[in-house]
Amino acid sequence: MSVWELVARERARMLRLLAAGATVRALAVLAVALLAGALLLDGSRWMSLPRVVPFVVWGAALAAAAWMARRGARAARRATQPVAIADAVEREQRLRRGAVRGLVELAGDESVFVRRASQRMGADLAQAGPSLAPALERTLRRASLAALLVFAPAAALLVMGAARHETGWRALAHPVAAWRGTLLPALTLRDAPRRAMRGATLRLTIDAAGRNEVALRRRATGNAWVETIVPVRQGVAEVEVGPLDADLTLVASDGRATSDTATVRVVDRPFLGDVAVRAVYPAYLHKATETLPADAALSVPRGTELLIDGHASEPLASVTLAQGRDSIRLAPADRRFSGRLTPRETGSWAWSARGLTAAIADVPPPLTVEVVPDSAPVAEILSPASDSLIQAKDKIELQLLATDDHALQSVTLKIWKVYRDGRSELPKMEKLAGGVPEFATAVTLNLETFALDAGDAVHVQLLARDETPWGQEGASRELTLRVPATEEQRVAARAAADSAAARAVAAAKAQAQLQRRTTDAVNQRGAPAGKNGQQSMAFDKAQQQKQLATDQKQMADRVQQLQQASKQLEDRLRAAGALDTALAQQLRDAQRMLREALTPDMLEALKKLDNATQQLSAEQSKMSLQQLAEQQKKMREALEKSAEILKRAALEGAMQTLKDEARELAKQQRAMADSAPRRNANDDARRQTQRTEQLAKDIKALKERLERENADPAAKKAGEALAEAMKARDELEKAQQGQPGEKGEPKGPAQAGQAGAQGQPGQKGQQGQQGQQGQQGQPGQPGQKGQPGAQQGGKQGGQKGAQGGGQQGSDAADAMERAADALSEGRKQQVEQWKQEVTGELDQSIQEMMQLARQQDQLAQRAKQNPTDPTLRSEQSALQQGVQKASDRLQGESKRSALVSPKSQKAVSDAEQKVGQAARDASEARTMSQASGSMSDAANALRQAVASLARDRERAGNSQSASGLPELLAQLQQLAQSQGSLNGQMQSFLQMAMQAKAQQQSLSEDAKAQGRALAKSQRDVARQLDEAGDVDQSGRAAELAREARQLAQTLEQGAVDPSVLERQQRLFKRMLDAGKALENDQTDESGRRESKPGDQNNPFLPPNTTATGRAAVKYRAPEWSELRGLSADERRLVIEYFRRLNGDKP
Repeated sequence: MSVWELVARERARMLRLLAAGATVRALAVLAVALLAGALLLDGSRWMSLPRVVPFVVWGAALAAAAWMARRGARAARRATQPVAIADAVEREQRLRRGAVRGLVELAGDESVFVRRASQRMGADLAQAGPSLAPALERTLRRASLAALLVFAPAAALLVMGAARHETGWRALAHPVAAWRGTLLPALTLRDAPRRAMRGATLRLTIDAAGRNEVALRRRATGNAWVETIVPVRQGVAEVEVGPLDADLTLVASDGRATSDTATVRVVDRPFLGDVAVRAVYPAYLHKATETLPADAALSVPRGTELLIDGHASEPLASVTLAQGRDSIRLAPADRRFSGRLTPRETGSWAWSARGLTAAIADVPPPLTVEVVPDSAPVAEILSPASDSLIQAKDKIELQLLATDDHALQSVTLKIWKVYRDGRSELPKMEKLAGGVPEFATAVTLNLETFALDAGDAVHVQLLARDETPWGQEGASRELTLRVPATEEQRVAARAAADSAAARAVAAAKAQAQLQRRTTDAVNQRGAPAGKNGQQSMAFDKAQQQKQLATDQKQMADRVQQLQQASKQLEDRLRAAGALDTALAQQLRDAQRMLREALTPDMLEALKKLDNATQQLSAEQSKMSLQQLAEQQKKMREALEKSAEILKRAALEGAMQTLKDEARELAKQQRAMADSAPRRNANDDARRQTQRTEQLAKDIKALKERLERENADPAAKKAGEALAEAMKARDELEKAQQGQPGEKGEPKGPAQAGQAGAQGQPGQKGQQGQQGQQGQQGQPGQPGQKGQPGAQQGGKQGGQKGAQGGGQQGSDAADAMERAADALSEGRKQQVEQWKQEVTGELDQSIQEMMQLARQQDQLAQRAKQNPTDPTLRSEQSALQQGVQKASDRLQGESKRSALVSPKSQKAVSDAEQKVGQAARDASEARTMSQASGSMSDAANALRQAVASLARDRERAGNSQSASGLPELLAQLQQLAQSQGSLNGQMQSFLQMAMQAKAQQQSLSEDAKAQGRALAKSQRDVARQLDEAGDVDQSGRAAELAREARQLAQTLEQGAVDPSVLERQQRLFKRMLDAGKALENDQTDESGRRESKPGDQNNPFLPPNTTATGRAAVKYRAPEWSELRGLSADERRLVIEYFRRLNGDKP
């Protein structure tokens, strides 16, 4: 390559670099000029400037860019001359000056020497690399880069300016549109109405995006044009025009463009009115058509048809009533309209109307219609009030009632039978009446016609249909009359026990809360109401106390219901055969506590509180509240004790019923195992398996409950019973799987032999022997040689399967027996543990009380020596806390057992009070001198409490039950016998005394000794009654002991007369009555009773037939309402008097 070509190549490269730099600089100048133009025209200023300004800006920007480009071109031509390039090559390649330039200057010479020199120089320079003047190239590249660095910010500023100054840039980008005024969106009068009411104010909205202000030009008919400048905010201009009195022409303009012309015509307001509504009622109501007010809410029966008519101020095109998606078109007739509406549901129907030219806005208010549905007929079975357990041959009287607000089309009694396994017969429908609004009758249902077995039930339901077109039907509850099975009785007994225990616990908590409210009312009670503005406060307090009295009366009703629930529990356990003597005594003890919870003193306190609140007496009210709080405390304690007894009775009842269930299952399983195979053996086995599995579930639930109640011995035995029950279930399942087929066809002799040969391979020898015996017995029948042996083999195979099933059934029965024994043993152990808990608590309390008594003696001695000892107060307070904790623990144990006597509880309470008094004396400076005596009294009270607790401990150790009630009953019976014997001796002694008195002689020494012995015996009876009073919660034994002591004193004084014998006879009878009352022996001797719920609204009235039962009493005893004004002792005397009048002497 020649020098000329190399220089030309370098020159072309340099020209490209220079051209790029010049172009970038020209573009930067153009960008800066356009940005300045956008700033000039921004903010819609281009609209106020002459229309040629955008073109001028463009011309100036292009001129500046062209000047910059021309300047760059001139510089490029100077810098890229061939001679300049040759000089640069010589400098950078360090060549001789003129070596390259000379050849370049001779570029036009075509001589051989010049071309050869050029080629040689070109070959030398080609070895230098691709660039002959790299330094110059770098300089030019830096210049181009610098130009690019200048252009980049200019371009960025242009882009940012175009974004921020959008209106100015748009004017530059579209100068022609800016000239014509079409650059911005067209001006629009948004939703300008075509019609407007005369006198109305018209609010116009002008869409003027991109403008700062617009001019609204308007002209009313007959007036000149009026122009208003309206500012534009966020592209919208708003203006109000009015009031209107003539047609209006509107035009909006921004100076370069105008909107379309809008014309608004002024018209008068049309209206719709004079609406009349008539109601046409359904035919079954037998009600005449009537006119209803259209401007008020309409209330119409379902099915009513509304006839609607009215008129308008102008001819109508359409009238519509609409509610949601439903609409009714009324028929227009010139200026009037009419139609029919049959509402199906309550709602508001809105009016909409349209005239021939426009919609009518002035319409009546919505038509509000309330659709009153026809009440469905009511069908009720009044009696029996709930599902009942019945006997298979009972006759049940059904009290039926069916009503409707208009008329009944039919009243039908639906009866069907449901078998124990769930199968049911087709129901029998018996129509009783129809065509009347109300129907009531009594129907006797003879259950004997249904042939009911154990577990079967009869379902009864009353159906009533009314005469409405849609035929509404009402149904009563399903009354179920069930013949109970034994297991159902046991389940019902357990459910009743759980319910009674839960209700007792809830009642105790409710009573405790009510007691707290009463105590708060006592503490918050202020001064009596004055005369100056405080009468209302006293009245509010009186209302609060009335509410307390009302709540307490409701609680009394609740306790009575709980007492009935306890009695029902006893009846259910008796019906299930699970009521033994111990459990019956626990339930009667709970019933006795519930009866005693409702004391006459409680009712008297409520009566006093009512009187005090009615008189608004603050002092009497406070005293009544205090008495009520004391009675509430007693009721709460009685409820807590009864709740604990019921909880334990529920546990014992559950263990007893489950034990009986296990015994019964064991008996049935053993009978099934010992019996011959039957056709329904599989069904029996399946039923036994299901009952065994259910028993296992019940035992498991009992075990979990015992664990929750910390009854560990019973829970452990329940776990053993559960394991045995599961084992019995497994054995029954094996026996069920091993049962032979029942539904197969009878096998022939040959088939039986094949079955015996194939199915019983272990008995081939026996079958062969039996076959040989058959052959020997029948030599004349060679064709039947194998039949006897085959038949015998088949029988033996069946017998072996039956024997296997029988063995498994026997194993299941043995396991079930063991489960029953475990439950029985668990109950015994649990009762023993409860007894041990009582004795252990008594032992601990005795030890603590003895220790506290010794400490109290020591403190008394120290207080006597130094009354001001500062440590006495703290030590006495600590001792007081110890006594309080022991008292609380003993009080808690007394709730669970009757072995903790009331006398011991009172002794401990007295000791606690005296210890507290000693603590108060020791803490106050003015009573420190009395502290020693108070502490000595407290020590004596603690020792008395220890003595009383020791007697309870001895009695508990000799007791055979956890409650102590059986021992109390036995003791009372023994004392009654002793009193009877004493009465006999007294009668003979009285005869001797009367004879000596008649003969006016004194008694002999033997007679006097006999009298002293009688007095001593009477005092012994009094002492034993006193001991019995420690356990008797009712206080009867204490009253008897008091009477016995008085008799003993009379005998010791020698005042013997017939009145003493009469008093002894009365004491004897009262002792017998006390034992009966404690035993709660109130069963009906005429037959078994069944508790049924009552119906206060429809009481049962017995028919007018011959009455049978016990004989009437001679004299009617007064009722409680007649004795309310007497004290407790007076009431007791009156009741005892009438009891003696009506009873026989012992």
